[in-house]
Amino acid sequence: ILFLTVDPTHIDVNVHPTKTEIKFEDEKLIYAVLRAAVKRALGKYNISPSIDFNTETSFGNLKPFDPLNDEIKIPTIPLHTWLPDAHVEAPTPVSIILAGVLLKIGGYGIIRICYGIFPEAAIYFSYWIGLIGVVSILYGAFIALASTDLKRMIAYSSISHMGFVILGIASLTSEGVNGAIFQMISHGVLSTMLFYLVGVIYLRVQDREIAAFRGLAQPMPRYTLFVVIAFFASLGLPGLSGFIGEAFTLIGAFKSASVNALLPRGFAILASVGILIGAAYFLWTLQRMFFGAPRFKGAQEWHLKLKDLTATEYLVLIPLALITILLGIFPSILFDASNNTINAWVHETWIHGIAIP
Repeated sequence: ILFLTVDPTHIDVNVHPTKTEIKFEDEKLIYAVLRAAVKRALGKYNISPSIDFNTETSFGNLKPFDPLNDEIKIPTIPLHTWLPDAHVEAPTPVSIILAGVLLKIGGYGIIRICYGIFPEAAIYFSYWIGLIGVVSILYGAFIALASTDLKRMIAYSSISHMGFVILGIASLTSEGVNGAIFQMISHGVLSTMLFYLVGVIYLRVQDREIAAFRGLAQPMPRYTLFVVIAFFASLGLPGLSGFIGEAFTLIGAFKSASVNALLPRGFAILASVGILIGAAYFLWTLQRMFFGAPRFKGAQEWHLKLKDLTATEYLVLIPLALITILLGIFPSILFDASNNTINAWVHETWIHGIAIP
């Protein structure tokens, strides 16, 4: 356990401690101890009589617990508490790596490792996995709606959007899993764009509070255009990439009730409510920060600092916006590459899962 908790972030906390950093380290320690305790109690660390993986306790007792690492990484409710604090404290490049890449490791691990090793458990626990996805969608959306810090709002929206990934995987349908993979790729692009846009504002005035800005569209019209694209894609506007992943995930969750009876249709309906709440907090934030007469917390000083996008910022944002539009109009770019593999994966998982005694 000692070496599970030793990493370079402790050095920064010891040298420059803040309340949020200390809280983050405490939560990380709790998660590390929890993982170690569960695996030790179930015998995963016990290699002393043998390392025979054919024994009943080697895999059987671990079925409900092995996805624990992936659930923390995605993250899902209630294992999400580290993510908002990590985003708020992290600089923009770290937030981009965290949301755009690292969160997807959890989804990949569930698809490739957990469902591959434990197909029977995947089917048996599909209802509960889907329920966790729905709760993550709704909880993340409600907290994002109440957030006053722009970066924290986007962090909670990531929890909500990754909930669709969990729901799609749990449906064990071709549409649902294809939608989950599309959602991971789309969210990787959109979260990169969103956190970079937050970083643009923070670089100029060192403030991210939503209430500190009003009428940003007037001094920064081109910046506002990219914010509109990112917000509308994230809330699921048809024609942009965010719509495709969520739509296929909901189709898969709804279809699951009649195809394999793993998830009730109510899960898809509740997840749809999460989309409506997502539209509410993105549109409300857009209205508060960008429209109306310009009025800023820093008064005239901020008027001078809030300049529109630079050439370097265009170089980052234009490709991300083009990918978002391209995937929204031509989703077959991804579906053609993944559909046959996903169909085979769903079939094999189902066949092997129901065949295991």
